[in-house]
Formats: sequence, structure tokens, C-alpha cells
Amino acid sequence: MITLDPEKSILNIADRKKGDKREETGTAEFDSLFKDLIKTEDASNTVSGQDTAVFDIRPVRFSEPTPSSQATTVDHVQQLIETMDVYQQKLSEPRATLKEIEPYLEDLASHAKSLEDHCNSVSDDDELKAIVNQSLALASMEIVRYRNGEYNNP
Repeated sequence: MITLDPEKSILNIADRKKGDKREETGTAEFDSLFKDLIKTEDASNTVSGQDTAVFDIRPVRFSEPTPSSQATTVDHVQQLIETMDVYQQKLSEPRATLKEIEPYLEDLASHAKSLEDHCNSVSDDDELKAIVNQSLALASMEIVRYRNGEYNNP
């Protein structure tokens, strides 16, 4: 542990010498250095010969959806459909309780959210967009039905 002795001074600012000032340069010296720097900058710009204008910058062009992105879309839709199938089987079981079914519903909701996030990155011209939208609509209807209590026994 480090301790400080209050009797000893660490740095006495008043003891500094008054002659410790920076050397001042004349404004003419700075002015000449600045002008020399500007001249060398202008010379380097004229050597290149071309100035880049804003209109020379081209916009980014995105490529068409690749087969791999379509494959991932198909995979997302297939996962959602398989989850809906499992959910439907659990609903059709007469002894299944709503507490037992709820994890399947949450799984369905997470797959639907994942597909929706993926769908936002898919272009509107994609042939799979209609299938994705139908799958999402069906999944969201089932989630709403469950949460509204339509499957509760009277």
C-alpha cells in the first residue's frame, strides 16, 4: 500500500522558474511555412491530373437473389410448416393440455419471426414471396386463435 507523507511536497508550482517559457516564433516564419505547404499540396494535385467529382461515384448495385438465398427461404418455410404440423398434431390429441401445447406455439412464433426477418431481405420479385406471405399469415392466425382462447374447452 502506498502512503503519502503530508509533510513532503509533491510538486511546488510556485518554485518553477519564470524563464521556462516557450520560444515564440514570428508570424512571418509561420506564414512562409504555411505558404510552402500550400504550394506543395497544389503541385501534388496537378500531378495527378484528375480531380474526383461527386458524379463519378456510382451507386451500389445489388445482385439478383442467388439460388442459395432461395434455398434458405425454402428452408425457413419448411421449418415453419413442420412446426405447424407438430402443433396441429398436439392440438388434435384429446389428452393434451394447453400447458403442453404452449411450447409448440412459442416454437411456431419463433419460426414465424425468423421467416419474417428473412422475408424482409428477400426482394418483392421473388417467386417464393407469395408462399412466404401465405405461410406467415397462417402461422399468425393460429397464434392469435390460441392466444384468444379459441382452443379452451367450455
